[in-house]
Amino acid sequence: MGQRSLAQRPLWLLDDGGAVLGGGQLFALRLARSADRPVVLACPAGSPLARAAAAQGTPWVDVPFPAPHPAQAGALRAAARRLSAVVPADAAVVSGAIRASLVAGLSRIRGPVVHLLHERDSAARPTVRLALRRSRVLAVGAIGAQTYRAALPRARVIAVNNFLARDELAALAGVRRTRTGGVLGVLARLIPEKGIAELVDELAAAGGAWTELRVAGARQDEGYARHIEERAARAGLADRVTLLGAVDDVPAYLGAIDTLVVPSTGREGQPTVILEALATGAPVVVRRPMMSADFAGLPVFAYDDPPQLAAALAHRAGADVADLEARFGVGQVLAAIDEALV
Repeated sequence: MGQRSLAQRPLWLLDDGGAVLGGGQLFALRLARSADRPVVLACPAGSPLARAAAAQGTPWVDVPFPAPHPAQAGALRAAARRLSAVVPADAAVVSGAIRASLVAGLSRIRGPVVHLLHERDSAARPTVRLALRRSRVLAVGAIGAQTYRAALPRARVIAVNNFLARDELAALAGVRRTRTGGVLGVLARLIPEKGIAELVDELAAAGGAWTELRVAGARQDEGYARHIEERAARAGLADRVTLLGAVDDVPAYLGAIDTLVVPSTGREGQPTVILEALATGAPVVVRRPMMSADFAGLPVFAYDDPPQLAAALAHRAGADVADLEARFGVGQVLAAIDEALV
């Protein structure tokens, strides 16, 4: 890799920018803010990530990452040439989006590219299995790593945890309190794979284990948001289930609930909101497929059905902040990137 050590090399993060600032884009922004080395983002101009990078003072370069489609062949080649032209020869390159990974594969970037995969659905896509079959992969969470090792047997797959920046951890720890009531929270975009509609039905069958559900998140799918409200009304829970919309002050929101519920039915890796809630001292209840060894020893409890949900909601223990920082801090992310690049 040349004369400069990995820690001295500029870190280039590639991302398609996202239609909204999702978990992958927020991960990139946190990493740019927290890394012990220079960071540059490569993403499309005008994207939510480009705007957010500019707002936090992170350098970024305009690179388009078109969808992989035969009709886009010319655009893909142009994007590959653009990427080759802007990424310096001594850069450590991490791609946080499949589109960016595919363009990087077409480019002439001199060094290796590490592919950071936050979710598990991509493991089922033939194009992804073909493009990354001999690649260097960082999979977020133990379940994600297991999924990609099975899908990419010839790739080098390394597990890495999601992380909280130190300033985020401090702000979240600042609202810690003793949890005593039954106020539940869900912090997620309102889209079907977040499992909120199913949670409403499960809570209707969970009896007196809870008093109120506060759902915070943008109404990204308005039809789905109305569906949640209709299901709550049919279950007689209209006065106990509230859709708050997007919240700006996440620590204040998490500090005001007693338990965070993550009812996702999709194949996520390791949602940041779990770490955020734990940092505030709140216990977390997750749908069973979200549970993994990553959370061993932490107040994270899984459920399969309404009786198990009711039992899980009875827990009130909080997590140790120092333990969270050691296991889910930026240091382990940078160490995993360096390991993948060697």
